[in-house]
Amino acid sequence: MNPMIRLVALCAVFGGGAYYSFTTIHNLKTDKANAAELASIHQEWLERANWVNDVPEAEKYKDERNGLAKWYFDTLQDHYNRFPGADRNYYREEDELSGKAPAGGGKKKKAKAEDVELKKQYYDLVKTTFNALKDRAYNPVYTATSNSLRLDLLKIAKRTDGQKGFRIDLVLWGAQRQMQRDRQASGETISKMNTAASFSGMNIKLFDEKGKVAAEMPVAGDPEIKVDYPERWIAEFPPQAVIGYYNLPPVPSNAQKMELTMTVSSRSPNGADISGNYKWEIQVENDWKLAPGETWEGATTEERSKDYIDGKAEN
Repeated sequence: MNPMIRLVALCAVFGGGAYYSFTTIHNLKTDKANAAELASIHQEWLERANWVNDVPEAEKYKDERNGLAKWYFDTLQDHYNRFPGADRNYYREEDELSGKAPAGGGKKKKAKAEDVELKKQYYDLVKTTFNALKDRAYNPVYTATSNSLRLDLLKIAKRTDGQKGFRIDLVLWGAQRQMQRDRQASGETISKMNTAASFSGMNIKLFDEKGKVAAEMPVAGDPEIKVDYPERWIAEFPPQAVIGYYNLPPVPSNAQKMELTMTVSSRSPNGADISGNYKWEIQVENDWKLAPGETWEGATTEERSKDYIDGKAEN
């Protein structure tokens, strides 16, 4: 080989290697800076949200929540303008769930149909709330604060799964959580977010048109679907939210109003317990009810005092 050609070839090889190394290092630094700034935005959201969670007036709270969301998404937009190479597709998880993109960037794995359907339910819940925040249309029908835990009932409506009854969609803000990082023998680190949010009790007291207690419906345990780490589904979801819903059976036909009480508890990493207690009076819609004369399945009869039935005593 001509010595000059050999020299040019060697220069090209070394030059290509140097460019590859430089590009790789530059991309790693950019990715690290991108992740650090996103974490900083999340941290600032948490600092601002502490005050918003405690706003007592419902309408003022909604204004503050949507104002905070405007700041958050405007800041995200500015962030991605500074990092044009970053993946700014909020809905990237949809590609994986639809099979268009392999999980984790690897080979496609065939998942069970029921697992895929459940994941889609989790994702759709998160996406619906995310879009409401992004569009400044977050408007819970009922909201209350208790001990820094904010509970929003986003919607109470007839069930959409073909069953009789009604569904309560909710978002809890402010539950304590902690990222657990476990180092494996292979050297890999597996991270898992542990969120302390337990829905320990819900009771529905139903009143007839005369204001007398007609029936009660205690509900135990967490929502049917509970997403306690929405960032798993949309990485840019504002932090410290728990999203879920309850599917509930139809109520007796004579029910006109309901008194809904809920208790939520959270525990800090140091072991301190926080309890949120909530109560709302809600008008019962006709499409939540049994038809006149229809039997309330699973109901039991218990004796109550006249004062209790008349609403003059707690029990």
